[in-house]
Amino acid sequence: MLELQYGKALKESDRIPGPVPVYGSNGPVGSHHEALVKGPGIVIGRKGNTGTVKFANSDFYPIDTTFYVKLKTAQADAMNYYYHLLVFQDLRKLSSDSAVPGLNRNIVYMNQAVIAPERVIGVRG
Repeated sequence: MLELQYGKALKESDRIPGPVPVYGSNGPVGSHHEALVKGPGIVIGRKGNTGTVKFANSDFYPIDTTFYVKLKTAQADAMNYYYHLLVFQDLRKLSSDSAVPGLNRNIVYMNQAVIAPERVIGVRG
């Protein structure tokens, strides 16, 4: 399964340009010299543009307006499967908060989906 982790604050003025993409709630917003998360990975908009699901092909730095996905499975191939599953879930409809839209991970956790067995997820064509 998966777990949603909070991104970490990284002001634009504190970023040191480098090869690592920095992700905000709507996708890449710059670069930094070090990663917070080893890629590939999934970034989900948490504040502002909530429920947007982006796939990071390499190591990345998700800022505090996002969640990133931590898999509870050892299969690296599963990240692509979960990306498509989350896109299909249309998480935007789950946002709350009136002034600044927000996505609560506990609400996301209550969203139900059928998950294929790990042996099926890991099969390559």
